[in-house]
Amino acid sequence: MVLSFVYFLQSVLGDIYEREFNSPWCNFLGYIYAVCICISFLSFINQAFFRLCRIIYPQYKYLQSSQFYFLIIPIEIIIAFILLCPIYVWNDINYLPDDHFCFVPLSNIRGYLWILFTAYTVPVSSLFFMYIRIVIYIRKQSNLTIRDKQRQARDFNAIRRILTVVGFLMFCGMPVLIFVIRMFITGEVYPLTNRIMSILIGISMFGLSIAMVLCVSQLKDLLWKTLKVNQATSVTRSLTNSVQLRIYR
Repeated sequence: MVLSFVYFLQSVLGDIYEREFNSPWCNFLGYIYAVCICISFLSFINQAFFRLCRIIYPQYKYLQSSQFYFLIIPIEIIIAFILLCPIYVWNDINYLPDDHFCFVPLSNIRGYLWILFTAYTVPVSSLFFMYIRIVIYIRKQSNLTIRDKQRQARDFNAIRRILTVVGFLMFCGMPVLIFVIRMFITGEVYPLTNRIMSILIGISMFGLSIAMVLCVSQLKDLLWKTLKVNQATSVTRSLTNSVQLRIYR
């Protein structure tokens, strides 16, 4: 979301003051931008894998420990950098003079397909495979205690919420797909394609931040507790101030 704002700011400064941002740092920033998109989708795999282990492999406690996921997160970041390294090595990231920032041009089919495969297809396919595996496992289970059924129902609903959020993020990318299809038909690139894409990605990342809280019950409970504590504190302060005013009067 921060990088989307940076891109938006560069576009505004370029349009108003005709500033140029073409530099090696600009190309690297475009690479980081693509990596952040990939990491965002990989973060949902962590949640889905945690639910998968709780339902199907409860005997492996280390797969459900926080230490395991603290170790997985930096590994996933490294994997995202490696997966998207080709678009940087191939010099597919170029400065877009009409948009005033660096990214893979829409006309570069190889670069766009690579981002689509690594940042979207691989994480989303993994999520759906986990979802199907959980569904098949739950349908085969019959002799379960009420407590186990309730826990599985909670985990299954969490997986469904994750898939819903991912579906929303993919829906936000539909306009870009429409522009790509239009380019193949007409042979021309719509001038505002990259700007619309950066705005949509920024909105998606903002929605992703909210969805992360809603999908993770621990974060949601912590948020509600914090809000309740702040609300109680504000009410207490207002009551104290009103009592003090009455005393002084």
